[in-house]
Amino acid sequence: MVYKLRLLVILGLLAIFSVLVSCNDDDEPKVSPIVGTWNYDSYNLDITVDGQDLLTYLVQVMGLTQEEAIFAKAFFTASLFEETDLEGTTFTFNADGSYSVKNGGVEEDSGTYLVQNNNTKLVLTSTDGTVQEFVIETLTNNRLIVSFEESFEEDINEDETLEEVGLDFEVTMVK
Repeated sequence: MVYKLRLLVILGLLAIFSVLVSCNDDDEPKVSPIVGTWNYDSYNLDITVDGQDLLTYLVQVMGLTQEEAIFAKAFFTASLFEETDLEGTTFTFNADGSYSVKNGGVEEDSGTYLVQNNNTKLVLTSTDGTVQEFVIETLTNNRLIVSFEESFEEDINEDETLEEVGLDFEVTMVK
């Protein structure tokens, strides 16, 4: 009888111990804060020409007045990008590593994504094989800010010499 009682106590303790071990927080899968649907919120676009801010370039190199330069900068910026291009855009990142981009509910892009370098780099690989890399400036449970830089050559001042145009684009999204 004592043997059966001792066996039941040991089995009971083992059952309690196994329940406690199985409830360990480490067993729960970690979900990246990027998982979810993000809505476009705002953007910032900085433009440089030959290493100078566009406004400075227009005034100092091209000789425009401050007022003319502001107008020319707005015109040049609008020729590259309009905010309406992103309004109504959602980015959905799924836990399985897939993503989709929709504008007004219509899918514009999809593929796979990776968050790398301790949540500081986002790599999107579209279903057509196009790879885009972004710097993650901010990633919280409800705010995502990504940026990328691009450059190209263009004859801005029409002197038949190409200038180096740099774009630093930053997009803010919220859940």
